[in-house]
Amino acid sequence: MAKTKAKSKGNEKVKPSEWLQWYEHHLRFWLWCMRKYRRCEPEEADVVLFTREDLWEAMKREPNGLTKEERKKLRELDRELKAHAHWMAKALPDLPKIRRRLKPPRSHWWWFLDKLAEREKRQQTGHKVAK
Repeated sequence: MAKTKAKSKGNEKVKPSEWLQWYEHHLRFWLWCMRKYRRCEPEEADVVLFTREDLWEAMKREPNGLTKEERKKLRELDRELKAHAHWMAKALPDLPKIRRRLKPPRSHWWWFLDKLAEREKRQQTGHKVAK
């Protein structure tokens, strides 16, 4: 089962741009692992989602903490993560349990990638998707 991240007081001092760099690093590593081995440890997937959450929290503290170029990079990384929702669902089968523990709002879409993967699969097979 994937670990939950303990809150650290040091996280509050980390700038959004630094969290963006970590998010890119962890996402790229996780994607590399999945492409190469078609699997990864749940912790590798877990860290991507928790880093994305930390980035969101940093942006909430500092709404102007990312440059225009960094915001563009974030949109690209988020698109890439969404495009691989099916891999996240495979890598983190305990995502529903994690979500129940954390109780994230729906706006934190990264915690709902398994739902996105299910919806995409239904659309590909021609089944109606419930909203």
